[in-house]
Amino acid sequence: MSESRDTFGRAGAILLAAAMLVCPARAARAQLTPPPAGEPTPCMDHGMNITFATAVGVDNRGYTYVTGGKRLNDEASGASRGSAFVTIKYSPDGDEVWSRSHQDAFGCFDHARALATDRAGNVYVTGTVWLAGNNSAGSSVDQPRRAYATIKYDANGTLQWAARYLIDGDQKNEPLAIALDHHGGVYVTGQSYGGQGTPRLAIATVKYDVESGEQLWAARYTGDRGVLGVSGMTFSAGALYVAATTCAQVTARGNCSDFAYEALSYDTSGALQWTARYQNGAGFASWATGLAADRAGNLYVTGASCSTPYSFDDEGDVARAGCDEADYATVKISASGTTSWIARYHGASSGNYVPQAIAVDEGGNVYVSGSGAREDQGFHTIAYDRNGRQSWAAVFEGTSYAAPRAIAVDSRGRAYVAGLVVRGFNGHFALVAYDSRGSQLWNHQVQGPDRTRDWTAAAAAIDRQGRLRVTGGTMDILDWGVVNSWYLTNMYTADGDLLWTRDF
Repeated sequence: MSESRDTFGRAGAILLAAAMLVCPARAARAQLTPPPAGEPTPCMDHGMNITFATAVGVDNRGYTYVTGGKRLNDEASGASRGSAFVTIKYSPDGDEVWSRSHQDAFGCFDHARALATDRAGNVYVTGTVWLAGNNSAGSSVDQPRRAYATIKYDANGTLQWAARYLIDGDQKNEPLAIALDHHGGVYVTGQSYGGQGTPRLAIATVKYDVESGEQLWAARYTGDRGVLGVSGMTFSAGALYVAATTCAQVTARGNCSDFAYEALSYDTSGALQWTARYQNGAGFASWATGLAADRAGNLYVTGASCSTPYSFDDEGDVARAGCDEADYATVKISASGTTSWIARYHGASSGNYVPQAIAVDEGGNVYVSGSGAREDQGFHTIAYDRNGRQSWAAVFEGTSYAAPRAIAVDSRGRAYVAGLVVRGFNGHFALVAYDSRGSQLWNHQVQGPDRTRDWTAAAAAIDRQGRLRVTGGTMDILDWGVVNSWYLTNMYTADGDLLWTRDF
């Protein structure tokens, strides 16, 4: 039995006992063999082919790395060939150094979600590849089967290794985050829809050897009542942290009627050290959306937390869905698993305020950004000091909709928020900067080559000189048929001057 540590929230937080299995090592190698040119994908495009850049990183020499998913269209034949991981390396001046694509042999909706770089200029990419399902000859979704795919490229773009993760009976595996340690470990975590006889969804965390890609261990966590989703992972102070949303109550009919944040801490051998849960009281559903850690190993988890409860009938089923009001709720958890503080935020409107991104600076100050509610649309960004006291709050107003996707902070306490703002009929790639007191310094709202399309920023990274990289692209999730898609990557100075822009 893993160690338990009590944590306490505003209305009481509870610890969830661990339900974790460490699986023996088993690595599967992915093959770079997409369908031949001119042959259509075996998959129907039912709004599932998301194609834009989702992650950006920068190495210690100032090179920029971008990855995500991009459509593979054969315009001559009019055939859609699904989508592939596409990873690009840019020089400090924005010149393309190399680009690499990866699609599994099935040729479906493969999409990278996260990347990491090391000091030698190697880049590690993880995402989802389709192995079966969604066949155009059958139903719209025909027993889809997906795997984690993790790839290492060296500084020259040469493939070093590629590894899959799935277990017998798995249907869908979706990695969401990747991290490196300083001792040759590569960690990937995400959601795994388990095999027969297991709870439907697990948090699956995998460690690979950095040189060979050999799978060293895999840890699957389902909690006492099940997992609803994974929101992120980070490595700090010798420990691996994962944040997720887990079920807090199951009804007599077997339905999950209440949910909470849950944080997990693993050591480098895959042993679960502790779990900690936060909920604003029973019936006040809370769901995690992001996490960050400081150098001391303190963990910061943010998400949305209901301030109005659900109500239940005599059998424990939901009689009235609550959450007419939801706040940002940000929790600091120590390296030993105890709660240090909880901070909540709600804007001027009634409704649900949902944070989407979190960052922590070198002084332990915490920055959270998310969406507003109803007539209070915009990027709502909050800064807290190391003790959880609100330092400032700022709103970058949207019109009909606004959704921040990433936040980054520099050594001067400046915060940069990137995401989607809807202006008129289309979404714009948006970026706003604040000084250390929360005053807006500048903002940019841009579109790429096709201004009739919706564009979003999805990720941001800062180098040692304070220069900011932001990436995203076209939002193709609602498109059908053969259409073009683009990544859009911009580099700015800390003062907001555009150094270069690249579409791909």
